[in-house]
Amino acid sequence: AGEMTKSVLLTSGHLEEMLIEKFESNDLTAGTHTLAQNLEIDGFTVAGTYTVRNKCPSEYTKLITFTGTWNQAGTPRSITLTQVRVNR
Repeated sequence: AGEMTKSVLLTSGHLEEMLIEKFESNDLTAGTHTLAQNLEIDGFTVAGTYTVRNKCPSEYTKLITFTGTWNQAGTPRSITLTQVRVNR
């Protein structure tokens, strides 16, 4: 449960940071992206990848699907969060 909590904190925190970037930011271009560095808290690390889809679900939005992955006792685990970014 502790690792799941940390992974949620890390992935949701990074997703929140993406939501405050400019709508035209390079990080928010359509396609699949991999984070250059792993996310970390208290020595626990999560690798992150995300996909951006333009005009989804409507003309002035982007759909961001962020997946964090880690190993728990040798078993791969992941969490996926989705958020809509609106051009304001």
